[in-house]
Amino acid sequence: MSIFELEEALVEFIAQNTSEMRFRSNEQSEATAAPRVYSGYVPRDEVGAILAGDISTYPAIIVSSQAGNQAELDGYDEVTVAITIGCYDGSLDQQGYRDCVNLVQRLKDRFGEVNIIRERFPVLPPITWRLNPRGGAGATNVYPYVFAEMTVAFGLPINENQFNCTVGDGDITPGRYNTWPELIMNPLEN
Repeated sequence: MSIFELEEALVEFIAQNTSEMRFRSNEQSEATAAPRVYSGYVPRDEVGAILAGDISTYPAIIVSSQAGNQAELDGYDEVTVAITIGCYDGSLDQQGYRDCVNLVQRLKDRFGEVNIIRERFPVLPPITWRLNPRGGAGATNVYPYVFAEMTVAFGLPINENQFNCTVGDGDITPGRYNTWPELIMNPLEN
């Protein structure tokens, strides 16, 4: 299993679970749209910096693997994924804030209900989230856009190899898992 397989599974899962939700995308139109879900970043047509006001792909959800831990957790590595949610908020009722929080709530609920994505990637609690993670002076996170960021950890299945097996595993048939590698001295032979 790879990190990008996890991202692809999450993009599919999030798109399926938010497809019936509709939100405004810009101030030029009252039309609403389901959130677009991207792996890694919002695609762009040209090289250069992207200003929040220049993007017309809101509402958007970006899935991005951020960190990992190779500690053996029942055959899984831990991968931390950031899920960034962006919504348009051009009205005085601050509906964009509510839209972001509604999307966070929907995803939290679905991760709690399903808790194993594509039957391979278990959700590892806790799930954390915060609104306007990059707010403050000089931030790109300003009116008329609102952002929320969720952090969710997943188990990434690790491949078995000869170093994961021990003498006590009970494998008695000849094969690659029950013999010591040629280059490593058997610690039991002293």
